[in-house]
Amino acid sequence: MRKILIVDDEAMNQFYLRKLVSQNNIEVHTAANGEVAVELAKENNFSIIFMDIFMPLLDGISALEQIRAHEKENSHRAVIVAVTSSSASIEAAHKKADFDEWLFNPIGLTAVQDLLKKHQLSYF
Repeated sequence: MRKILIVDDEAMNQFYLRKLVSQNNIEVHTAANGEVAVELAKENNFSIIFMDIFMPLLDGISALEQIRAHEKENSHRAVIVAVTSSSASIEAAHKKADFDEWLFNPIGLTAVQDLLKKHQLSYF
């Protein structure tokens, strides 16, 4: 079974994105901050991680860096998608971090379906 992690400090954003990615062959996990996301990523081989950029405790860029450092120790690499409302934050994140994809809020069903298809995680 494929696993997806949704990392966002807003419960409504987690709920909405969970609805967009839910399928029978995908197990969805959520985290409310980057610290929890890093721990979950160390314990699971996620196929895709949707990472909010701005969160308390540990932001998305710092969480990404820690996850990538951990991935170097094993053979698994998740597709990590930056999620934000600001194109300026995406540009800054792209320069500082190793995100694979970017999505802008509000996220639409078609964008998520296209992303899942691109990474061979969808039967849509």
